[in-house]
Amino acid sequence: MSDIIEINGKDIPCRFAFSAIRKFMAETGVSLEDFGKEFGLDKVQSMAKHGFNCARQLIGEKELNDQEVEKILDSDFKSMTKVLEKFTEDVKKLFPESEQQGNPTGEAQLIPEASGNG
Repeated sequence: MSDIIEINGKDIPCRFAFSAIRKFMAETGVSLEDFGKEFGLDKVQSMAKHGFNCARQLIGEKELNDQEVEKILDSDFKSMTKVLEKFTEDVKKLFPESEQQGNPTGEAQLIPEASGNG
């Protein structure tokens, strides 16, 4: 298992350890019970930021801000799906019981946002 996802031909470090998930939950108000439900674009961007920064911290690179994360996500529309897949993969390892809550697969899903709020 790798802590790298490819976005627009570039290897981007991404890891959802406990600290990244905790920060994502605190920033967005998402709870463990919400895993497996649909997430809007703002939540996916927050998720990506914390996943990217968790991996970057491990390799000694500076953290990315919201604008830098948005630029990465803008470079490849499929990047959001890649972040969601990595998130789902890492959450299943950290919280195996979460697979039994929410939807049966435990997968995070992307939904279009009507109000602009994630």
